[in-house]
Amino acid sequence: MTTEKSKKGRPTKFTSEISKDIINSLTAGATLSDAARYVGVTVTDIQHWIKRKKDFGVKCNRAIAQKRILALKMEYDGIREGNQRVVNDFLNREERKRQNRENIKLKRLEAEQKAIEGNGVISLSPIDLNDWAAEQNAAFMGEQECMDSSDT
Repeated sequence: MTTEKSKKGRPTKFTSEISKDIINSLTAGATLSDAARYVGVTVTDIQHWIKRKKDFGVKCNRAIAQKRILALKMEYDGIREGNQRVVNDFLNREERKRQNRENIKLKRLEAEQKAIEGNGVISLSPIDLNDWAAEQNAAFMGEQECMDSSDT
């Protein structure tokens, strides 16, 4: 197991063995966090390698996409078969997405109203909205994981 030498700083932990383990983990359905823990690196390390090492990035993104496609297919099959839990999960997730979109619109309108009433500067940037939407989505996904783990 040899490590590649970085141009600056400490030697990288990236090896062909670690690369294969990460890709296999992602293909099996692991999250980046799970894969990082499994090989003993940080999520930031993996994200850095995905950006810097094109072949590795393509393989990781393909593995992540395959996992998502498989999940969607399983969900579609469950809905088609009339599995009520799958149908309810799908409808709840779609409703949550709709609510998030509505909340983003509302925040934009509130910011515009404040701008009209105040000095004319809209203080809510798209980045703030994206961060807020990401927080809402993360909170929802956390709720889903809690609900999924309580079902087992």
